[in-house]
Amino acid sequence: MAHGAEREPTGQRMVSGSARTLAFVALLLGSLATMLNTSVVNVALPRIASELQADGVQIDLIADGDSLALTALVLLFGAIGDKYGRKKMFVGGSLLLAIFSLFCSRAGTATELTLWRIAVGGASAMLFPTTLSMTTGLYPEVEQRAKAVAVWTGVAAVGAAIAPILSGWLLEAFDWPAIFLISVPIALVAGVVAWRLLPEQRDAEMPGIDWLGGLLAACTLAGLLLATILMPVEGVTPVTLSALVLGVAGLLGFIWQERRTAHPLLDLEAFGNSRFSGGAAVVLLLFMALAGLMFLAAQFTQNVLGYSPLKAGFAQLPVTLGVIAMTPLNVPLAERFGPRKVAAMGLLLVAAGLGLVQWWTLDSGYLPIGASFALIGVGLGLAMAPATSSILGSLPLSQAGVASAVNDLTRDFGGALGVAVMGALASVTYGKAIQQVYEGLTPEQQASIPENVVRVARSSLTGALEIARAYPGPNADALVQVAREAFLGGQAKAAAAGAALALAGLVVAWFCLPEREG
Repeated sequence: MAHGAEREPTGQRMVSGSARTLAFVALLLGSLATMLNTSVVNVALPRIASELQADGVQIDLIADGDSLALTALVLLFGAIGDKYGRKKMFVGGSLLLAIFSLFCSRAGTATELTLWRIAVGGASAMLFPTTLSMTTGLYPEVEQRAKAVAVWTGVAAVGAAIAPILSGWLLEAFDWPAIFLISVPIALVAGVVAWRLLPEQRDAEMPGIDWLGGLLAACTLAGLLLATILMPVEGVTPVTLSALVLGVAGLLGFIWQERRTAHPLLDLEAFGNSRFSGGAAVVLLLFMALAGLMFLAAQFTQNVLGYSPLKAGFAQLPVTLGVIAMTPLNVPLAERFGPRKVAAMGLLLVAAGLGLVQWWTLDSGYLPIGASFALIGVGLGLAMAPATSSILGSLPLSQAGVASAVNDLTRDFGGALGVAVMGALASVTYGKAIQQVYEGLTPEQQASIPENVVRVARSSLTGALEIARAYPGPNADALVQVAREAFLGGQAKAAAAGAALALAGLVVAWFCLPEREG
């Protein structure tokens, strides 16, 4: 979308008072439904993997399938909303998200669940960017908009954080299909309220949609993300290589298309604005670090420490409490110290929380775990709003849909990358540790262990636990102990990488985010 003069979105009626508040609540519910769907699966992954006999690749795709589709389609759907009406996209996305979530709960195989998770991601790509772009339209006043964006970021973060608790409770009360029903009533209520109260917002002066750019963006993001998810597990195969080639070719084609067309989907010159590119980089790095740790911590608390799914969900509660505590303070702090310093302090706290993971042990208790999550929650609550406001404030209001889509793209792409990269780092470290133990056995001991048993135990912690359950006894107990220690070591390396990502985000925030609002 061309970067032009500031102009307000057209084709809308303004609302105020209680009607505007209720309309904003509908947008928050849409954001909450999306984030719940994205985050609810982590705690359930061990049980889903066991019941559906999912391998490592399928586990990653079940975890990332919705993010894959959301990331691939969010730019195009953001532009469609700008052109034809964001309210229509919001209501349609809400309805489809509810329907596809129901289908997820009915999936009978890992492949079916993966496909429906991808469909949910497509619906989320319609819904999620409009929640933020329409928020900016509801609150055109700079001060009110800053407060609304802070609330939006808080609700989105809380949705991601409370999902493990709700998931854990449903797993204990029912079974894993129930976790996909959480967002159904929320999405339906959001859609109904939005249909009745939200004013339509669109850019009537927008000349057209860059459909080719949208297709190339989808190929780029889907190919690169799929290659990132599969390559660490599968290695270089025809499938992973094809995904990588698709992503690189799509990227080159997208750059060519956006530079030649008169009305690009995304004006690449916007990335020359440090507020825009810096805010996007901060969101990307922050969610890479956060999502990667949450993915690993859900497995650590259940498979290593033996927590129930509900207890594992509550273990992450300090993240929610930290975000809730910081959300009302974000705007006053930004007004006093400036967005740059607030975001930098938040990223420093996130890095410190990830650094504390090095002190997690098999018998250290909950204190270091809770301290890590508390620091991460407070840091997330501080950093997200300034970074998001920086992205939105750098483009005209008429381009709010694309600005919001870029924010959502970097958020979800970062989260999926974090799960893939940090998960792969932990998995490789785990596999090497198991292999070293196996190589330390005598030739007679090695000969007594079937090759497929070694392969399954080396593939993942879940695989080692399955082997131990299938062949109980002293050797099984020894395998479980070794596997847990190996996973702990892999998680520590991944968390160190996450801390480095957060510190990189701190540097970007310090040099790119505005010193003052406005």
